[in-house]
Amino acid sequence: MEEKQVKVKSLQKAIQLLSCFTIEEPKLGVSELAKRTGLLKSTVHNMLSTLEACAMIERTADGKYTLGVRCLCLGSVYRMTRDSNKLIRTALSELSEITGETVNLAVCRGQDVIYLENICPKASHLTLDYSGETAPLYCTGVGKSILAYLSRQQQEEVLKSKLIPFTHNTITDPEELSRELALIRKRGYAVDRAEHEYDIACVAMAILNEFGVPVASVSVSGLEAHFTEEKIREFCKYLAKTAELVRMYL
Repeated sequence: MEEKQVKVKSLQKAIQLLSCFTIEEPKLGVSELAKRTGLLKSTVHNMLSTLEACAMIERTADGKYTLGVRCLCLGSVYRMTRDSNKLIRTALSELSEITGETVNLAVCRGQDVIYLENICPKASHLTLDYSGETAPLYCTGVGKSILAYLSRQQQEEVLKSKLIPFTHNTITDPEELSRELALIRKRGYAVDRAEHEYDIACVAMAILNEFGVPVASVSVSGLEAHFTEEKIREFCKYLAKTAELVRMYL
């Protein structure tokens, strides 16, 4: 980068730090980062603290650092605003038309999910518009489908947090939730049986990248009465195809 283009040098240094993390080396310590950037350790430490407070950086159990969930969100926004977004919306719209239910696309943000896309069926009188909203990982279909594939450390953070009941169906027991996540990994999809909203059910599938990391989740949601076991199996067939299309377009 040419010197004349740099208006805020501290911002340039922060980007330098973030750029040090790679797939081959996702975890780095203060000394390693200082050596690679040529910055003082004290400067690196202060910048990491700020980035951590902004969720751009996370501290690992061994005292090192890795990219934070906010980086994933920014990456998702970038991908979703490219031309491929039209293809993704088309795939989601087709799923909504086939199932007659609301279809959502969400990504993880800390211990929550944020809904990026929301497609409501044209013929339905029920409007479930979640666009831009957030919800907990542990009690939503999209959230549980993502949580099931996160690292054990990330899962433990959620399991140890206060699991607030939103309805009488919300899973608030950590051991029960842990078993639920194992079941989701085994069968490949998550079911929200009115756990976040009364009378609203959802079936969701995580979208995994080439490294098995969940980058998003797609779901079909609607009135709980519509989600019989037979319908859930039917929805999953369509969901699997849509999830694969979205994975290709992301």
